[in-house]
Amino acid sequence: MKRFLVPLTLFLIFGISLNLGCKQEGLTENKLSSQNSKNALLQDLSNMEFKDIDNKTHSLKNYKGYPVVLIFFSTECPSCLLEAKYLGELYRKEKGNFKIIALNIDIPRSHANILRSFKKELNIDYPIVPVSKNVERAWAILNVYTKNDFIPQMFIFDKNGNLRYYVTGFTDKVAKKLEETIDKLKKE
Repeated sequence: MKRFLVPLTLFLIFGISLNLGCKQEGLTENKLSSQNSKNALLQDLSNMEFKDIDNKTHSLKNYKGYPVVLIFFSTECPSCLLEAKYLGELYRKEKGNFKIIALNIDIPRSHANILRSFKKELNIDYPIVPVSKNVERAWAILNVYTKNDFIPQMFIFDKNGNLRYYVTGFTDKVAKKLEETIDKLKKE
């Protein structure tokens, strides 16, 4: 019995860690945009500024004219690592046709050097923003839509800054749908 208990425990722990945050496999279309209170929250989000690890400022309003992918991630999350690597490749392939802002929500807060190493290790070209009051505020605003605190979470805004899709978790299906969505939004 003990011979099976250790492998079973390891299998369960590994399986749970890989599936954290992977409750949804597809992008959810934002059908809630007509609600005034949610629109006001999104307007607040649009005006927020985020300083990345290189001290550059990013905001949704500064990226009008581009589809924007706003992600919340942790350096400790296996799904987040897969998502970051994939997004890095997609970002290079698309050569500036869309923007990404990656908001780190590690608690305790990741030091900028840890995030720089993470960025270098995964060959990421898009901006990474460490935890700050604005990151925490953005997390609270966008959780109005997802109603969960799983990670990774990805929010996709159209060229006008309107929230169009969101997803929790990262799978191959999410990656495929993301590419289709970015292509669609670039053409609008």
